[in-house]
Amino acid sequence: MKNILLVSVLFLSACGGSGDTRQEPKDNPAVPQKDVRFLVAGQSNAVRCDWDYLDISYKSIAVGSQSIQDLIDIYVDQDYAAYDGILFVHGEQDAYLLTDPKIYVDKVEEYRKMIGLPIYISTVGYDFRYSGNHDQIRDAVNSEAKANKNWTVTFNEAQYFPELGNLLGDGVHFNQQGCEMMMDYILP
Repeated sequence: MKNILLVSVLFLSACGGSGDTRQEPKDNPAVPQKDVRFLVAGQSNAVRCDWDYLDISYKSIAVGSQSIQDLIDIYVDQDYAAYDGILFVHGEQDAYLLTDPKIYVDKVEEYRKMIGLPIYISTVGYDFRYSGNHDQIRDAVNSEAKANKNWTVTFNEAQYFPELGNLLGDGVHFNQQGCEMMMDYILP
């Protein structure tokens, strides 16, 4: 099934104009060594996806339906030195709440600094049923990742999920195929 999805992405990419920004699919994404450990953070899509799919060592600190300020407010101070990075799937709640994109990226950086690890990001996706500033949040995250060496956008394709056979089960939450596609890319 992954091959069909990747062929679909390639086909749609070939059909796009010169403004098409889709990633080239990875050939057999490299799974990190077993001693590499990640924190999974974010909101509903981070919670709903089955991270065991990646066969990696991880700990989830994700909490569904929370803005970035909510994640900061409920943060539990722990020693995360044993981890190598944060796999971060977040932004839909803040987009829905119309959080200013500059404030959003500042708050994500505040959250990242609280944890003290580099962050590997999946940007937001949505379909016509949701209104908000999803595109502005995604653009701000991509801009910050270009300027901040501790930020890497490793998956920027959720914005195309409605075109790829609706990989958003309810318009904003990834279905199983959407989760697996995102997870195939999110590892650094």
